Amino acid sequence: MRPTFDVVVANYNNGKYLESLIDSILCQSCDNWHLIIVDDHSNDNSKQILQKYARHPQISAHFNTSNMGVCATFHRGIVAGSSPFVGLLGADDALPRHAIESMLHCFTEQPGASMIYSQATACDEKLTPLHTWPNTQPLNHTEHISNQLHKIFNFISFTRKAYENSGGLDISLRKAMDHDLTLKLFEQGDIIHLPQPLYYYRCHDKGISQGQSGLLAAQYSLLAQIRSCNRPTKFPLSKTELKKKLHLYHTRSAHIGISCENKRLFHHVLNSFLYISSLRDLRTSMATVKKLIAQ
Repeated sequence: MRPTFDVVVANYNNGKYLESLIDSILCQSCDNWHLIIVDDHSNDNSKQILQKYARHPQISAHFNTSNMGVCATFHRGIVAGSSPFVGLLGADDALPRHAIESMLHCFTEQPGASMIYSQATACDEKLTPLHTWPNTQPLNHTEHISNQLHKIFNFISFTRKAYENSGGLDISLRKAMDHDLTLKLFEQGDIIHLPQPLYYYRCHDKGISQGQSGLLAAQYSLLAQIRSCNRPTKFPLSKTELKKKLHLYHTRSAHIGISCENKRLFHHVLNSFLYISSLRDLRTSMATVKKLIAQ
């Protein structure tokens, strides 16, 4: 029996792109897939679009009764499935025809893999291909993975077993859930780069981690990296590197006036001074204090 593959989508107000996404799955070169779309309480026409596919045996739609955020919405979709392999797809993106077949083949060839990620094609808003995503690269196994998260991009896929053993997504993270998941899956097996462009990434100013939301996504990524140091791992981060990340996270939190943990800004200012490891760090922390006082 051929292994099946779950494609999981977290949708919020991307109704105008959903039919394009679904068509890209219906046109896949293999048919052993299941598409799971979870709508995060959209207020556009998403529900009406999804109802068109209600009778399709390989498409399932679920609807959150309140807005839960992308991380919790993806998690709901993952646990709703049962296939041994899972791939995550943005609601405004799409897959090339051979994406699922190629990913399944790679998992067969790499039985020790917990995660596989591919090259991606950047597209304009009409999904016209522009260029290959520039930063996607294989991992350097002599460098800590937390410093290489920018190399890992779509099509992100993983084994259900590794996901379940890792504890899954941290739903308290509103952004950078892919980084959190990567760090957890790294502890469960190998992370493999597949150099084929198996993902169409739509570039527009409303993307989850595009535009101004990118800074906040970077903060959540830092938080995920810091939390990962509290778990057993095959490649621990040095105490010096962890201290640098802690100083950057707390200083930036105080500087932008946003706490990813719902802490008071005073908490981040204090911790900014606690994790100083250089004169430059001290100057940065002092500048942050001056900015807060001026406000």
